[in-house]
Amino acid sequence: MSVKQFSEDFLSHYYWQNAGVITSEYSGDDAAPLPTELDYDTIDELDSTKKIIIEPPNGVVAIELRFRSDGSENDANVAPLYAVAGRDHYRLVDTLTVTQGTQIYSTGIYFADTVAAAGETWLSTTKEPSPADSMASYVLNVHGYDRFLLVASDLVTTSLYVDWRRF
Repeated sequence: MSVKQFSEDFLSHYYWQNAGVITSEYSGDDAAPLPTELDYDTIDELDSTKKIIIEPPNGVVAIELRFRSDGSENDANVAPLYAVAGRDHYRLVDTLTVTQGTQIYSTGIYFADTVAAAGETWLSTTKEPSPADSMASYVLNVHGYDRFLLVASDLVTTSLYVDWRRF
């Protein structure tokens, strides 16, 4: 690898990528696998309207998540975040309460201005920067996990959009 290519790879910018949208809440009455069956294959079969899966490329150290929704100011969606390494069982990382703010993403869709983490057990400290009337996010070190799952255990808005970027 040339010095130029190494520099471009190392110093490149990491822009936001759309991870997906959740439009259906997972509830315990569903025929869905959560929260007891968290094996890789069962999660793959979960209805795509109820999940978002983020697969950071190999070598990514940390990821940042940001949220958007189409409800009203102060609507709060609850989204548990899970992680898996390889084709194994998912583990709970954190339970996020995502509150819609007033910063417009596009017509009828607003950024979350608060992300509150329940403080579940993760391998290192996570951060939830939540500036007032701006765009909140959730940052975590991936620790070699290669797949992250978000579901909505309480979906107050019609849709919960998730974007992510690597560090």
